[in-house]
Formats: sequence, structure tokens, C-alpha cells
Amino acid sequence: MLLWLVGVAWADEVRVALGGQLEAASHGILDVGWRRGPLSVQWQTDTLDVRLGRTEERGSWSIGLRAASVAAGMWITPWTDGAPDLTRAQRATYIGPDVQVQRYLPNGWWVGAAGFARPHRFRPLPGSTLDVPPTSWSRAQATAGLWRDNAQARLAVGVDATTHPGDSGVRTAPHAFFDAAFTPDTKIAPILSLRAGVAAGQDEVTATRVGGMTPYHVPLAGAGWAEFWVEDFVAARAGAIAHLGPIDVSAAVDTVAWTPGEGAVGLEGRLRWHDRALYAEVAVGFSPTISRPVGIWRVPVFLVVGTQWLQPGRG
Repeated sequence: MLLWLVGVAWADEVRVALGGQLEAASHGILDVGWRRGPLSVQWQTDTLDVRLGRTEERGSWSIGLRAASVAAGMWITPWTDGAPDLTRAQRATYIGPDVQVQRYLPNGWWVGAAGFARPHRFRPLPGSTLDVPPTSWSRAQATAGLWRDNAQARLAVGVDATTHPGDSGVRTAPHAFFDAAFTPDTKIAPILSLRAGVAAGQDEVTATRVGGMTPYHVPLAGAGWAEFWVEDFVAARAGAIAHLGPIDVSAAVDTVAWTPGEGAVGLEGRLRWHDRALYAEVAVGFSPTISRPVGIWRVPVFLVVGTQWLQPGRG
């Protein structure tokens, strides 16, 4: 209620969401957003994002400053052999700028560029025996894509650069990422998406996080949140969704493969309620291919309730 009153008084648009994934290493989500014209401020659990940006007829741009205070890269609960590994757990923080630009082309095509710089600092959590040196991570990449009402695709090609105290040089890791989704607007529709990445020379800071049912990493139902840290991967999601008025019911299968010859399959059921800008979701996942030690929860649950961007006075 306080957030809403502040939004009505001061903001053009506000957003709020609260949720989490319940599992052997449960984590919550708090997403609070405020924006007016080209300025936006968002608090995403432990990350503050302050951004200037604009979308126009010919393209878009944004310049931001991001700061993560605890859980950058989900180092707070790394996993080993199917269970949370507290001997590696770290408090991971960073603060740094980023920039994104896009140019819209005819027939739904677009091109762009993006980059960031994030000096990371690590502090072992209680019980951890791992000492992670400070790491400065920078990324530069070119992007291109295609947008349609019922299909989207994007390709990003770039390089990551990391440095550590005492290093004589910069470690570079080239990468390419691709993602595509087919999203027909019909009462009963297929769920079809594909993600893939290839890279060379990545480390535990720059590796792609796979696992969980949150929107923050490559999804793998039944896996822990960011359970797997991978370099090369292919991830496909296939299923169906039924739009029943304010209720959406869906079921999907995640199939993810990563090197060296490893992978997993996850099954997800999801229920979503929405009314104008309000929504609530619950998803349940299970992986028949991920083994767990005795006592480790095998069926994670994802819950969230919140709003889309709201214009005060318009609901």
C-alpha cells in the first residue's frame, strides 16, 4: 500500500513483485520498479539498477548503473553433486555501468550493441573454505535479431574479459549466444523455445547459469536455482499452454545439454492468474535425470505475485 501511494504521488509508472523458488536452497524475489520518462530505478532482490533510456521509432538506447550487494552470480548457494555446497558459498558483489543500443530495420529486423564493466568482490560465507580473488569482468557484444508478433529470435556475439589482482594480462573468452521463441496468440498454443551458447575460456564468474524456473537464468525445471555453471550448452523447451480467460495453464519439458557430454531433462507444470496488470503464478518442477542425495528436496516450487508496469490512476 505504501509503495502504491508513493507511486501515485510521484511516479508515472510503478511495478512490484514478490516470490521465490522453494527448494533445498530456497531463495526469494523482490522486484520493485519506478520509472518516469527516460529514467527508471529498479530494485531486484539484491540488485539496484538505475537507468536512462529511450525508445523511439528508429531504435532504442539505455545507459545504466547496476550494483549487486549479496547474490551476484548466485554464489551464495553453489551446487556440487546434486546438493548445495556451502564449502564454496560466497557473498558476491559488484557495481558498474552498462550500455545498450538498438537500431530498428525494415520487416522486423534489428541490430545493436551492448557492453558492461563489473568489478566483483567475494567474501566467504560461514562454512566456506573457498577463497575467490576479486575479479573485474567486462563484456562487449554485437547483437542482431528478428521480431514478429508470434516469434522472436536474437543472436549475440562478443567477448568477455576478466582480470585478477597480480595478473600480468587480461583473460579473454569469446562467446556467441542464440535464443528464439514461437509464441502464437491462440487459445491453446504450443510452447517452443531454443537457447544455445558457445564460448571458450570462461571461468566460474563468466559461465552461464542453468537451472530453476525463474526468468533470471536458462530454465531447467526440477533443477536448483542456477545449479549448473556451464560454457557450451543447448536448451530447448517444448509444451503447450491453454488460455482460459484470466487463467493460463501450461505444461512443458526442458531438455538441456552441456559439455562435456552432460545434460538433464525437466518437467514443469505452471498455473498463472492475471487481471489487467495484476498476476500470480505457481510452477512445480521435477527432473527424472538429476540424482539427489538422501534428504535433498526433489520437487522445487516457484511462486510469484505482482504487477506489470502500472500507470497510477489507470489500474
